Amino acid sequence: MSRSTDGGATWSAPVSVTRVPVDATTSGVDHATSGSTAKIGLYYYLS
Repeated sequence: MSRSTDGGATWSAPVSVTRVPVDATTSGVDHATSGSTAKIGLYYYLS
């Protein structure tokens, strides 16, 4: 995963993200765009 805080002109060094086993009833993803800005949201619930 990497991150940009200046509209995509530069990006942070990528980092590894640990995979977590989830299923469709306890996890999800959504996105939103506004002009040239995009956001993504991920969620999961571990019992």
